[in-house]
Amino acid sequence: MGNKVVTLPENPKGEQLKDYIAALFHASGHFVEKQITESDLANILELDILATD
Repeated sequence: MGNKVVTLPENPKGEQLKDYIAALFHASGHFVEKQITESDLANILELDILATD
């Protein structure tokens, strides 16, 4: 089984940028959650990325 190389776009944008940032945090040992949504009757909260150590 050969080594596989993953390449990222040179200038990530939009969803690619979110995935790139999440991958950087994950690679540095953080726990990463993406697209977290919480809502109640008065408020809607959406986080694109949450990283914790």
